[in-house]
Amino acid sequence: MNSYQVDNNSGSEPLFVLIPKTLNPENDFWATLIGGAKMGANDFEVELVVLGVYSEDDIEGQNQKILEAIGMEPAVILLAASSATETIPYIRKAVEAGIEVILVDSGVDEEIGSGIVSTNNVEIGQKLSDYARGFLNEDSRIGIIGPVQEAATAIERERGIREGLREYEENIVTVVYGGFDYARAYELTRQMITEHPEINVIFGMNEDSAVGAARAIQGLEMAEEMMLFGVDNSLEQVQFLERGVFQAIVIQKPANMGYLSVELGVQVLAGRSQNERIDTGSVLINQDNMHLRESQQLLFPLPGQ
Repeated sequence: MNSYQVDNNSGSEPLFVLIPKTLNPENDFWATLIGGAKMGANDFEVELVVLGVYSEDDIEGQNQKILEAIGMEPAVILLAASSATETIPYIRKAVEAGIEVILVDSGVDEEIGSGIVSTNNVEIGQKLSDYARGFLNEDSRIGIIGPVQEAATAIERERGIREGLREYEENIVTVVYGGFDYARAYELTRQMITEHPEINVIFGMNEDSAVGAARAIQGLEMAEEMMLFGVDNSLEQVQFLERGVFQAIVIQKPANMGYLSVELGVQVLAGRSQNERIDTGSVLINQDNMHLRESQQLLFPLPGQ
């Protein structure tokens, strides 16, 4: 199965189709976002179907899911675009079919659709690298690992990292993409360290990249000499932060993102909103603040929060 359905026990609800970047059940970020969208569907009394593929780099597969969604004639498509460019023609097809499209998590390189609900991804990169600057010196050598190069989130986060590094941007040795699952990110990290042994700072730009890098660093017993900074907050990432494998993580609010995307879709259908941009926010967590109550609430949100 590559779809899930929320049954609101009524045939009168408008149909929403959510297409995330991946349905991989190991990815806590997308599982949590889907859960938030399901809560929104229940609260706002809409029927929700989730369609998707199992790898964030399967851009063509996601595009086919968009066509499948169009064939279902929904009122709204909630789309986390895997490509900032290659997805655009398929969004146009949905809009031309009279379907409202809300972009979720990732924008595209064209003003299209009825709104966007996402984190400010440039700001995520800036927060991470601005904090990292306190650990750097002229001898620091930096590697960056991300999921899919064509995704707007990756483009914007890398831009934010570079901006936040300021004078240390020139210390970036390499940027690699393809860390779209834990195992692949693990291998890419080991390869990066082998090819560039001078690297002593790594940025993981999403959950998969960050967890894969942390596993590699721990497996190589390099946690004492390697500084690692990541994005997102799966349970494994929190455990790595607790053990000092991560110096810091910047966390998003995926449940809010999913919930608010449904809410925005309802508002668009009611004519109360159009072309709205909702920033769901991000917070930097390190060992100093991770045990504060407000941090714990973000790291371990209760159902419905």
